[in-house]
Amino acid sequence: MARSTTARATTTRAKNDRSKVATQATATQAETEARAAARAEKFDKARAILAGGLDGIGIGGEALAAYLRFRSKFWRFSVNNVLMILSQNPTARYCMGFRQWIDNGRSVQKGEKSMMIWVPSSRKPTAAEIVLGADPAEPLLFFMPGSVFDYAQTAPIEGHPNPLTYVCPIPVVEGDEFAPLLDTLTAAAVALGFSTEFKDCGTANGYADCDNKIIAVDPRNPVNQQVKTFVHELAHVIAHDSVSDRDRKANRPTTSRSAKEVEAEGAAFLVCASLGLDTSGYSLPYVLDWAGESGSSLIIESLTVIDKTAREILLAIGSPLIEPKSAAATRRVAAVSLEAVEAD
Repeated sequence: MARSTTARATTTRAKNDRSKVATQATATQAETEARAAARAEKFDKARAILAGGLDGIGIGGEALAAYLRFRSKFWRFSVNNVLMILSQNPTARYCMGFRQWIDNGRSVQKGEKSMMIWVPSSRKPTAAEIVLGADPAEPLLFFMPGSVFDYAQTAPIEGHPNPLTYVCPIPVVEGDEFAPLLDTLTAAAVALGFSTEFKDCGTANGYADCDNKIIAVDPRNPVNQQVKTFVHELAHVIAHDSVSDRDRKANRPTTSRSAKEVEAEGAAFLVCASLGLDTSGYSLPYVLDWAGESGSSLIIESLTVIDKTAREILLAIGSPLIEPKSAAATRRVAAVSLEAVEAD
């Protein structure tokens, strides 16, 4: 009797084991099919992104010019990958994978969305491929969808001794003959309620902190570049600070980062050109770079703001090139003259 009970128990356990194996096999098959479907979806998405980029290049000279400007920053990537990055993030400047950024002392910030590209991979040839002539010792190369992030989507890892810093490929403005304008611009900033700091600005040439009312300029650059940067940041203050921007926000509720940079650098170019400082080697590539896919349409849309901002800056520094249009405008002008420049 005991042997019969034991036999039944053994049979039951065997049935249960077979059932578990069958269930696991079914689950494994379902997981395999799900992974295959996910891979197929990724491939389809990658192909669609690439096709969109190719279509964009085919629409005319402006799109081709935009691609060529973008391409000049991404020599490490294939043509197809450059097209894919351009179509997903026209303002991208330097891209790497998630772990590559970590290896270089930077981490992708929370909530950032990756861009899809084609990445190379390899595998051992199958038996069938070896029969067809593949070298069993030679890995087979293939491409699969992968993800990258732009420099702007990352931040230095705290405590890392040497995090990677992006160096803008646009050349700086050389020379120092416009040094007296730094004092003039500083006084104009003070009149607008902003303090000025000359300090290491990291990868940027300068910045405008409208919350804390600070304009910072990196003194490591040539003096003329500092002047150009100061005018650029002053343009941000006048055109984009919440107080200065209130009037035009009624007609333009949102202003993109690209539009702001086009407006600020466009105004800086006009101001500097008016004062005899040629910044075209820096300003024009900068404006075209930030205009991105929008190209001339964004620049045209920004012309009114560029002109208005440049005029306000020239008024603020007391330039004789611009006359105040009214007594009210006169009262808004900073009490600053160009005597220092003229005396020089």
